Amino acid sequence: RGFFVTRFTVDWHTVPGPWGSNFLVYTFSDRLQRLTYGALPPDILPDVLADTTLCLGDTLTFTAASLPYFNTLWSNGATGTEASFTHPGVYEVKIESSPGCAETAQIILDFCDDDTFHILLPMPFCGGANLETGVPGASYLWSTGATSQSTGVDTTGWYAVQLTMPNGSVYHDSVFVEVHENDLQPALASTPTCHYDSTGIADLTVQTESDSLAYFWSNGATTEDVFNLPEGPFSVSIMDEFGCWAYESSYMPYHTPELNISWGITQPSLSNNDGSIHVTIHDGAAPVTVDWSNGATGPNLSGLAPGCYSFTVTDGNGCALKVEDLCLDSTISQTIEPLGKFLISAYPNPTERSLTFKFSLPVAEVLTLQIVDPMGRAIRTIAEQAHFAVGDYQYQINVHDWPPGVYTILLITDHAVFSQRIVKI
Repeated sequence: RGFFVTRFTVDWHTVPGPWGSNFLVYTFSDRLQRLTYGALPPDILPDVLADTTLCLGDTLTFTAASLPYFNTLWSNGATGTEASFTHPGVYEVKIESSPGCAETAQIILDFCDDDTFHILLPMPFCGGANLETGVPGASYLWSTGATSQSTGVDTTGWYAVQLTMPNGSVYHDSVFVEVHENDLQPALASTPTCHYDSTGIADLTVQTESDSLAYFWSNGATTEDVFNLPEGPFSVSIMDEFGCWAYESSYMPYHTPELNISWGITQPSLSNNDGSIHVTIHDGAAPVTVDWSNGATGPNLSGLAPGCYSFTVTDGNGCALKVEDLCLDSTISQTIEPLGKFLISAYPNPTERSLTFKFSLPVAEVLTLQIVDPMGRAIRTIAEQAHFAVGDYQYQINVHDWPPGVYTILLITDHAVFSQRIVKI
C-alpha cells in the first residue's frame, strides 16, 4: 500500500523561567501548517523559599513566571501566576507543560517565633471535637500520641503538641480544654396530619442535663414542639447553653384511611317542609360523625324548609371536612343524587418528570380540577366549573419544575370533594 511521507519542521527556543532557570520550548509544524506547541521544563526547580517567614496577621504573595504553554498550580488551590498565603505551612507550586511534563517547588512558610504558633481551639468545646494545628505539611506529635494534624479530645485537661517544620524548626504549644459533654439525646414522635388540612404534630423529647435549650425547626418554629405540620420531611436542631448541637429528622405521614364523602339534596316542594340532605361516607377512620349547622347529627337531615345548611364530617382521627351553604329552594324541582366514589388514579407515583392522571365520572358533573402544593396553595387549575359528561378522562401533567414534596389533585363538585395524592421526587 505504500507509505505517506511528509515534512516536519521543529523550531526550538528558550524562555526564562522562575528562580533563574530556562525552559526549552518547541514549535512543531507539518506540511499542512498545523502547529503543535510544547515545552520541556528544567530538571530542578530549587527550593529557595525555605527560610521565608510569615508572622501572625501578615499575608505573603508569590509570583510564578508567566510562561507560554505552561500551567501554574498552587497547593492552596490557586491556579494563576500568583498565590497568597496567610498562615505558615508547607506548600507547593507546580509548573506543568503541555505534554504533561512537570516540576514542583516547595514553599516553606515558617513562623516568626515560637509565640506565633498556637493550637486552634474551637469554642465552645463539645465532647468528640478535635484540636487542630492549622499547619499543613509539618510533622506532629501530640500528648495524646496522635501524629496527625489534629487530635480528638473527649475529656477535660491539658493537651500539648510538638510541631516540626521540614526545615528543622520546632515549635511547642499546650492548651487547657474544658470539655462540655454533648449529652443531647433527642427523640421525635409525630401525630399524622390530615389530607385536607395541616394538622400534624411533632412532639420532641430531649434527654439532657442542660438547663437551657434552643430549638430550630425546618419550618422556622423555635418552640419545643410544633403543630400544624403538613405531610413531608421535617427536622429540628437543638443547641444547649454551651453551644453543643444535636439534630433529629423524621417524616410526617398522612392519617389513613383518607376521609372521602359525597352528598345528595332533595328540594322541598311548594309550601311543604319536606326537603332533605343526605351525606354518604366513602372512606375514613371510624367512628365518623356528621354535625349540622342546625344542631342535628347524623348523615341524613330531613323535614327541611327552604334555606341554607352546613355540615361537618369528622372521622376517628380528628380529620374533618366542612361543607357550607347547601341551599334548598322550593321553587326548584330537582333532586341531586349522591355520587358513587370517583375512580381516580395517578402514575407513576412517586414521579420525577411527568405523570398521567385519570378519573371516571359515573354521572355528568360540573367540576373544578385543581392541583395544590404541600402548603395547600393552588398551583394549577386544569378546569374550573367545567361541564364533564359521563365517561373516562386522562391528563398528562409535567412536574419536572416542581420542588420535591407531596401534592394533591382535587376534584371538586357542587356536592363532593375527591383527592389524589402525588409525590414529586
